[in-house]
Amino acid sequence: MTGKEVSLMEMLDARELRVHRQLSLQQKYASVLICFTMNIAGPVKNNRLIYRAFEYGCDILRHQLVSAGIECLHQECYCENTGNVCYYCVKGNAVEIKKITVEIENNLSVGRLFDMDVLDENGNHIERMEIGESPRTCLLCGNR
Repeated sequence: MTGKEVSLMEMLDARELRVHRQLSLQQKYASVLICFTMNIAGPVKNNRLIYRAFEYGCDILRHQLVSAGIECLHQECYCENTGNVCYYCVKGNAVEIKKITVEIENNLSVGRLFDMDVLDENGNHIERMEIGESPRTCLLCGNR
């Protein structure tokens, strides 16, 4: 795959930055937070094709939120060599919002590459099992 390869250390640093940004946004907006990233195996985490799929996921997520009457208080997206990330601070029930994100992940052909984490107002992750869904399996080996 074409694109800049990133190291494990760069990925760990990016993950830590995401956690800090999530905490900051939740403190500022006191809302449900959706953190949308991509599940991309291998050392290349971003290129033109990956970014197009990410943009598509952002468009679908925004459309589904609007259709459900969920107000978006804040949105910010970043495009980095370590991958793309978009944060949505939204008003609504975290479990219902998780149902929307899981429907996108499960029903779109590219949805398996989407990783849409939902955190409630207290920063707790809403897990797939809380809405009656099985945990996702590994893209490469199929294990949980």
